[in-house]
Amino acid sequence: ASVVVVGGGYSGIELACNLKDNYGDKVAVSLVHRGDRVMEVAEGHSRDTGVRRMASMGVKAMMRTGVDKVGSDFVTLKDAAGETRDESCDIVVWTAGVRASEQARGLGFSTTEEGKIKVTPRMRVVGEEGVYALGDIAECDDVLSDRTVATAQAALQQADAVAWNIHAAYTGGVPVNFRYHALGEMLSLGRAAASLASPLFGLSQKGRAAHLLRRATYLIRMPTSRHRNKVGQSWAQRLPAELIREAVGSVGQ
Repeated sequence: ASVVVVGGGYSGIELACNLKDNYGDKVAVSLVHRGDRVMEVAEGHSRDTGVRRMASMGVKAMMRTGVDKVGSDFVTLKDAAGETRDESCDIVVWTAGVRASEQARGLGFSTTEEGKIKVTPRMRVVGEEGVYALGDIAECDDVLSDRTVATAQAALQQADAVAWNIHAAYTGGVPVNFRYHALGEMLSLGRAAASLASPLFGLSQKGRAAHLLRRATYLIRMPTSRHRNKVGQSWAQRLPAELIREAVGSVGQ
């Protein structure tokens, strides 16, 4: 089978690597990206690790290439010069671009051209009292006028600010301006491979060490003990099969 992954952001790189790692030679994976380099907003360590991982696994990367048309068993690609060509494939997975929900415009709030709701540094919807927006649907510049990236990490930090400001509004407290702190980023690049980069903490890891650190971090960041127990049990149940699969893969090499 052949799979074309469109978009060289975090999701596209992770998907391409995990597909190849799980199915090996049974699937041919190609990644199509319109830009000059993948994961343009990522840390250099993450980008380099992702590119090397794709190359080592045989993922075909087609840079400076867009998609003109998607057919039942092909995708029409367009290069930087405007030339088009058909690439045969069984599956196309679209991971390119971030678009806000259409509901944002329907609510009647002030929105950007991309359809995101405009908010103040306190995460309050512009022109509205007592209405807040956060996450992918909100266009947020923090208190230092830095544009907030559309990631789960940013949304969780925004949620803390919104919760505080709602509490302050009801109790007469002092509201806070949102300030995004980039704690780092983690990528899953296969069953036992990952990348971890955190300039804030001076960390950069790849491979098995990053895989283990990534899992530990996700477990710690679960919101409740119930969530942590559920995730931990799931991983424990899958561990024997993962070890067997890894051992068989090592023998095959």
